[in-house]
Amino acid sequence: MRLVSVVIVLVIGPVDVRPELPEPLQRVMQSRMAQTSEIEWTITYLQGRDAGLVERHITRTAGDKLWQVNLGDENGYHRMAFHSSPADEPEEALRRAAIPREKLAGPRHVLLYEGDVWGINHDQGGRPHLTGSAIPNDDKFAFRPFEFTTSGIGPSYLERGGLFGVHPGLVDGFESAEYTVMTSGHIQTITAEYNGKTIEWQLDVKRGGNPVYAALYSGNRILYASSTDLTQREDRWFPSSISYYLNDDQHPHKVIDFQRVSFDQPDHIRDMTPNDIGVLFGTQLLGPNGVNKWDGTRLITGDEYDELIYIDGLRPHPYVVEDVAEAMHMSVEEYLARMDRTMEQRRARYLEEHGEAPWLAKKTDEPDPWDLYVAEFIKKHKLDEPRIKQANEVLKKAKKLRDYHQRKNRSDIAKAQRARDEEKLAHYEQISERIFQKVLVHR
Repeated sequence: MRLVSVVIVLVIGPVDVRPELPEPLQRVMQSRMAQTSEIEWTITYLQGRDAGLVERHITRTAGDKLWQVNLGDENGYHRMAFHSSPADEPEEALRRAAIPREKLAGPRHVLLYEGDVWGINHDQGGRPHLTGSAIPNDDKFAFRPFEFTTSGIGPSYLERGGLFGVHPGLVDGFESAEYTVMTSGHIQTITAEYNGKTIEWQLDVKRGGNPVYAALYSGNRILYASSTDLTQREDRWFPSSISYYLNDDQHPHKVIDFQRVSFDQPDHIRDMTPNDIGVLFGTQLLGPNGVNKWDGTRLITGDEYDELIYIDGLRPHPYVVEDVAEAMHMSVEEYLARMDRTMEQRRARYLEEHGEAPWLAKKTDEPDPWDLYVAEFIKKHKLDEPRIKQANEVLKKAKKLRDYHQRKNRSDIAKAQRARDEEKLAHYEQISERIFQKVLVHR
């Protein structure tokens, strides 16, 4: 057995935990970090085109959600903006290289949310891009945040999916791997051999059984390896630094250092949604069902979005308005005037076809509980005029979104009521509750 310097890796992406894996690996891969956490870390590129770049990251967890922010270097530059491509690179790389770094600078966000990986870039100055993606977590093209619970299992630094953080082509046939488990002192070594390749892990029994070594061999040649230093942080073992190696190189090509780690603290964020990473109402995202729009709680089709805008009168976010106006070579005022004309035409057709005007406020003696909630919030927190206006704007949008869904599902709700279908009624009730919590309360 060949030994290299003590090694550990971050697995980036879902790991397929098969029952045939040895129990020590199962335990590590099924472990949970904490209900909430906040980790600040840097990655330093020592070799290759990005040599000299130091990116700063912040990773937050809240339950099963994971939010990673890549802040780039001191100028906001990250790998996409940092390296310059040689002339023999693909046309797309050359095109990116021709874009000024400033245009590609700024925080980059990625969020694991309800089974999907949400990604959106931010321009310098904090104005978010209005396009992004929401890709299933098991999609091999999804860029994922680090999952620190499996730190040390994968033998390479990989931002895309793959078993053990390894490129999918390098783990073909792994399902038939043969395992060997050996113990020497406090180090337990596990090897998996398959198709002429070997993955080797070393777990430190004295440090909670956490991995301190991982390497991928092709025959006797190392393809990837990584090493870690572990330290105790708030009653658990956690990496203090991780080094990544290529082939038999004695010098790492990337190093991760952890500056700040905390678990389950009162000041941690308790919930996270795409709204938190800058996905605005009207942001266009590529997902498994094509291109859709974000409505504040979920992705909707273009037709649903148009109905919200032109029938229910829910205005897009000002950034969306500015972006579309600019694309149409119009001023914001001109574009808003055009929206108003389109709204009048769409509403006239809707009234003629359906005989109702859902955009008109309903007269009722019963107070709206959402109005009461916001009024109590304003009173409790003694908001000033600008924040009162902001709170009422959030309330207005949330109610319009709620009323839209209630109108769209009205006939189905009536059928469920007649059939006394409690499960369906609970489903429709959850839609309103989700809007209340995510669009109103959370904001």
